[in-house]
Amino acid sequence: MMSFALPESYSSYVDEPAVRTAVDHILDSKSLEVPETLDWEQLPDFHAAVLAAHQVRCDYASALQGLWDAVWGKAIDEAGTGEDLEAWSISKVAPWYGLGFDAVSLFRDGVFGRAYTKGESIVGLGVSLGLSEAHLILWFGNENDEDIAAGLLSQDDWDLEMEDYGYQGRRGLAPIRDGSVPLERLNAAAARALSAIAGGVC
Repeated sequence: MMSFALPESYSSYVDEPAVRTAVDHILDSKSLEVPETLDWEQLPDFHAAVLAAHQVRCDYASALQGLWDAVWGKAIDEAGTGEDLEAWSISKVAPWYGLGFDAVSLFRDGVFGRAYTKGESIVGLGVSLGLSEAHLILWFGNENDEDIAAGLLSQDDWDLEMEDYGYQGRRGLAPIRDGSVPLERLNAAAARALSAIAGGVC
């Protein structure tokens, strides 16, 4: 079974509550001060912990894009729909989705998405990555941001409640196990979605 390997730093963050607590504390601190109880010999360890926390965040941001490439990017390539989809730039996608693509924003929001124009329609394709599983995100509508996928999505692949960024893939399709995300069901759902979009329905 094909899978997407998560960075070691993020796997530790997922698997070890103590690591997660320390990383969250460091990253949430607006002004990180050296604890008063720290002695000189412990100072290098403190700086190493700060670096490690920032590494988790940066590795996570890169992993989100890598997961997108492994699912939606692969589906676009295999379906041969790339010529039908006009890719938007980062500067255009960011305000439309309400996303930032810097590491701080990606780690905070947990979502990476790209958008395309298909004829007179807009296609938004995204992924989200949490502590226990990954999800697909799909938005398909017209240029007035009116959803044209409502009622057409398969319950086998999608939660039919609209979320902030569009429809979310059904829970349980891609649980994180042993530091990786299984891709088989995500790839299949993405391929089915693109095939439906190519026909004008989802």
